[in-house]
Amino acid sequence: MNIPKVMVLQIDNGRRRFSLSTKSLEVNPGDMVKDPQLVYEKAEEAAAAFRAKLAASEQEKEKAREVYFRLKDVTSWRAPIKDSCEEDNETASPKDVTAWRAAIKDSLEVEIHDLRSGVVQSVENYGVLVDIGAGCIGLLQNKEISSDFIGKEDIKKMFRAGDEIKVMVHQLDNDRQRINLSTKSLEVIPGDMAKDPQLVYEKAEEAAAAFRANVAASEQ
Repeated sequence: MNIPKVMVLQIDNGRRRFSLSTKSLEVNPGDMVKDPQLVYEKAEEAAAAFRAKLAASEQEKEKAREVYFRLKDVTSWRAPIKDSCEEDNETASPKDVTAWRAAIKDSLEVEIHDLRSGVVQSVENYGVLVDIGAGCIGLLQNKEISSDFIGKEDIKKMFRAGDEIKVMVHQLDNDRQRINLSTKSLEVIPGDMAKDPQLVYEKAEEAAAAFRANVAASEQ
């Protein structure tokens, strides 16, 4: 009898439960469907690669925390992109948050799940910085580009400074005073951005409307 190998994804102390995964051990997506035994044989190597990738991802998240939106006409609320990664345990005070939201409202009406046309400003290791109007810069994190995994080098080929793209406002991070964007939310079929970004932009209006309708239905 073959003994399967699994990865422990989560330890839920409250429910005294382990969450397990074999998907995390797939060298190529779908390997478990095609050849489970091959996955078990390569499990050690795949697990080491997964942990290395996770560690790198955590480093990128720390860097992303230092990326804030910029408002060209509201200089008191312009936050530069820092070269170094410093620990950021502080959150904005209610007064700061109120002023930040007022600054956005005065310069550009921004709401969660809004569809925006934007211009790529730069492509960083952690994501793409996009001007969505009035000098308001949002962050399109790598994980929000597509449902399919896209490597950093491919992302740099996919986006270039000056490109006009469509994005959805994914989150208004009040604590860090940052606008998070998404193109993954505009995919009609998961993975569309990885295959044909232009098609996603062309169908963005329809996809955004469908996304908002699904959100509204889930909240009822």
